[in-house]
Amino acid sequence: MTVAAVTRRVQYTVGGSGQAGPYAFTFTVLDEGDLAVYQGSTTSSTLKTLTTHYTVALSADGTGSITFVGGQEPTTAQLITIIGDRAISRTTDFTAGGDIRASTMNLDLDALTVQQQQLDEAMDRAVQVEIRPPLPTLRYTGKQQEQDLGLRCDRRCPDDISVNR
Repeated sequence: MTVAAVTRRVQYTVGGSGQAGPYAFTFTVLDEGDLAVYQGSTTSSTLKTLTTHYTVALSADGTGSITFVGGQEPTTAQLITIIGDRAISRTTDFTAGGDIRASTMNLDLDALTVQQQQLDEAMDRAVQVEIRPPLPTLRYTGKQQEQDLGLRCDRRCPDDISVNR
């Protein structure tokens, strides 16, 4: 299986009450439990539980859909959010002199790609600081440093000090 370069998040606004689904996702998951499904509004939402609130149908390529179980269907205008939620862990361990199978290596690389895509999706939602060049290092000596930096030394200040601003 290959893992396509797609956003690991999809949202639906429910058009009418009682629409159980299916609600499709086009990103690859390796297991039904690799999803987080939220139901709510633009200001708050509730994490739903697999099998209790929804079921998952997976295609051979790892894409698929979720369908809400009876009695758990969303109401009109609710927001359904589906995101990738694979646990970040290593599930295999290769031993010296042991067999290394292509299928195992491919599954590990798929898992790493999925995890990286999840991190990218989370970073897209995070507050970020712009990238800028490093600030210059200023050098001060003697009494000038006390005046410029507002230093007050109970003992004698060092003859020179480096300050990053």
